[in-house]
Amino acid sequence: MSSATIRHLAEVNKELWLLLSLFAIAAVLNFLVAAHGVVLGFYTLPTVFSAYFYGRRHATLTAFASIFLVMLVVHFNDSLFSGVAAVPAPQQKWFEITVWGGILVLTGYAMGSLYERKENYVRELRETYHGILLILRQFISKDKYTLNHSYRVSVYATKIGAYVGLGSERIEDVRAAALLHDIGKLDISREILYKAARLTEQEFNQIQQHVDRGIHMLEPVGGSLRRILPIILAHHDKFDGSGYNPKTGEQIPLAARISAAVPPGVSRVCVFVNASPETILKIAAEARLDIAQLHGDEPPAIFAALGKLRTWKVFRVGADFDAGAAARYHCEAFFLDTATETAYGGSGETFAWERALEVKQHGRVILAGGLDGSNVGGAIAQVSPYGVDASSRIESEPGRKHPAKVRASLDAA
Repeated sequence: MSSATIRHLAEVNKELWLLLSLFAIAAVLNFLVAAHGVVLGFYTLPTVFSAYFYGRRHATLTAFASIFLVMLVVHFNDSLFSGVAAVPAPQQKWFEITVWGGILVLTGYAMGSLYERKENYVRELRETYHGILLILRQFISKDKYTLNHSYRVSVYATKIGAYVGLGSERIEDVRAAALLHDIGKLDISREILYKAARLTEQEFNQIQQHVDRGIHMLEPVGGSLRRILPIILAHHDKFDGSGYNPKTGEQIPLAARISAAVPPGVSRVCVFVNASPETILKIAAEARLDIAQLHGDEPPAIFAALGKLRTWKVFRVGADFDAGAAARYHCEAFFLDTATETAYGGSGETFAWERALEVKQHGRVILAGGLDGSNVGGAIAQVSPYGVDASSRIESEPGRKHPAKVRASLDAA
């Protein structure tokens, strides 16, 4: 075996080699001290594993616990650790236990120190990695749309990854790939990216090049970012093979399929009920909300206090509903739900949609209340709203959407 091969094997995992050497030394010492001393090897295992998985403090405490346990066993079983001529009885067994206990404590302390040093290195690497992601995000931030889109994709993609049972490392890869998947657009002309008219074939080809350009930007970084390159490379691939690359189905990395499942128009909306402007703005900043949906009895002044934050005002439509009240509110849209006596919404019942036409005179309307695949098409045909909200009627149980009902509602809409 060549020296290069030996060095490679030694560098594979030094901690595992250390464990192997400890067991080898323990076997030799047990053989030289006493035949019965091999029993001590079994009491060493908890300390070694404690050091490897939990650290110095845990390992040292485990070592003392093992010593105490061995002393109890020897105290109640005098036949152990006898027969060594080098040390006269009865001090012989306590001599062996003292030597073994000292080595055990030193071993636990040293192994635990190695563990904590490794954890510190890993923590520093992780902080460096997150720092690189932050720096790259700052580069992307000069394109406001790309930043917000990439951030939203990262949030939703990680939630999807957790839901389907991905491990923490793969979820982190999904998050990083989602944040950086459009970094190649930094090298694309702003005129093409912001062009409102239909792109020419040549311009579309340039847009497609942002995937390869992003890979070229990230490839020299190496490390953890190298793992996400296949995800970024495949984020415009489609299950049926009609994407940028001819890959289909399972040929596309799972993380890329998850990221691609988040459409670019997804917005983060949070529902508030009679919250103060300070609370709304604080949560909107922390959660990077796109829209605040005010579902309580908020007066018009609150909307003015929210500044540039996009807002939806919810009206609960009942027998005494005054559509003219919408004129006093300045917001992006009016969200109309069915009034109930016991809650601020979620009744699953419809209201007279002609009332929405009255509110529509004052601004955009979003219809809610008892919508599903059986009636959403008629509601859209009658009101032509800015949007629709379907919730309780398309659930299999509270808080969980039924896939078939969701598909039926989308098809009807």
